[in-house]
Amino acid sequence: MELEHLGDRVGIPAAVVVVEHADRILLMFDSWRKQWELPGGAREPGETPRQTAVRELHEETGIHGVQPDGVAVAEFDLINPDRHELLAVYRVRLQAAPSLLVNAEALDFLWWPPSVRT
Repeated sequence: MELEHLGDRVGIPAAVVVVEHADRILLMFDSWRKQWELPGGAREPGETPRQTAVRELHEETGIHGVQPDGVAVAEFDLINPDRHELLAVYRVRLQAAPSLLVNAEALDFLWWPPSVRT
């Protein structure tokens, strides 16, 4: 089942995007949580998980005009607030490095090579 339909059926409240370029993954430094993470965020009323992914990617990085592929649903437990959560995971592979826009949500960007452990 495609993530769009699953998102409506089981209530996936958020989405993230794995942006790949030159064998690296884009991470942003979140201004609120003070940590490196994938671009993404909460669904707004009436949005599909894909629409959320596209909107959040544009708002947080400036990347636009992409159609990410749905690749997974992540299931995890949050600590604060304490709740069980689902998250739609999308992926987009870019041929050229995008211009990234530092903003109120994303204070910095990093192209992380997954083969390197931190």
